[in-house]
Amino acid sequence: MITYPHWSRVPAHLMSRTQLADLDLPRDPSGQAVVAEVEVYNWRDKKDIVDLFDARSCPPTKATGKQLESAAARGKDKRTCQRCGARCQRSLSAGPETVSSTPEKVESRLLCPTCRFVLKLLGKQEELAAARSEHAVWAIEVLARERLAVLWVDDVVPEPTPSGKARPMTATRLRACDGDGKQILDVLVRLVKPRAKFVPEGAVAVEDAVPLVHTALLGRPLLVWNEEAFARLRQVAPHEMLPFPANRYSMSYAEQERRQALGHAVAGGRVRQWRGQLDPKTLELVPCVPAGTPDRLLYLLRRMAASIDVTAADGALVEDVMAADEVLAEEEVSTGP
Repeated sequence: MITYPHWSRVPAHLMSRTQLADLDLPRDPSGQAVVAEVEVYNWRDKKDIVDLFDARSCPPTKATGKQLESAAARGKDKRTCQRCGARCQRSLSAGPETVSSTPEKVESRLLCPTCRFVLKLLGKQEELAAARSEHAVWAIEVLARERLAVLWVDDVVPEPTPSGKARPMTATRLRACDGDGKQILDVLVRLVKPRAKFVPEGAVAVEDAVPLVHTALLGRPLLVWNEEAFARLRQVAPHEMLPFPANRYSMSYAEQERRQALGHAVAGGRVRQWRGQLDPKTLELVPCVPAGTPDRLLYLLRRMAASIDVTAADGALVEDVMAADEVLAEEEVSTGP
């Protein structure tokens, strides 16, 4: 038997006893087999299970057409959506329209599930559109940092074993360019013993890579895609001037101040918010395809910066953007770009 995790996953023809009785042409599930279940939370906020029946196989109740017509005439119409006019089979609940462009109190209306979803979608889209300028201002500020270095990290992971077991990473490639797109670093670093299998050709030992990395990156503000890049950088070439990655739960206040002082920045979460593309099924932000190279990440940031008229940007907005930078960096650790 199928158990659905939420009402939104339940097909339209599967209904509970209460829903079958609420139909304008009600059905009786007595004697019918339970075909599925749905997980819900009861009034005590505890998980519960509701049985579902196939409405197509449930016979009509004993109410005649005249009785149903008389009952409908006596009662108030609760089945017509007051936004789109849909004549729904089940009763609708009243609720305010929650679009962010109308923050003032809106009179509750009967809304069908689709209209509720549309209004929720529009509200999220407007919130993202309103915040897009903040991310553009952030990109402008990052690009203006002196001696900016854009770092891209690619891990080298061999193919899984024939049984499907994952093999450990054997090397990592660090590439970086400056604010003009000129390459300043390209090194393939071996992370295993010299005679280990699946080591890519041309990989150098960590001790040989450290001076190359330090020469290219120390003293520069770094722009990376995600926190994993900082983690790999410190693994390959640790140094007190290089940023610590945020830990799994939060970044210490001292590390936030230190990272801000050094001018380091994480782009993945910002890019995702700036794009602002929602999955129409889940209303979650669509994950971004990573840039892939440092010069592509630089190009992407230039696109972000060009999406706003800098002369129209509010000076206070810049301060708000930078104050929120570390918060987005923390979210990047748990959600990814």
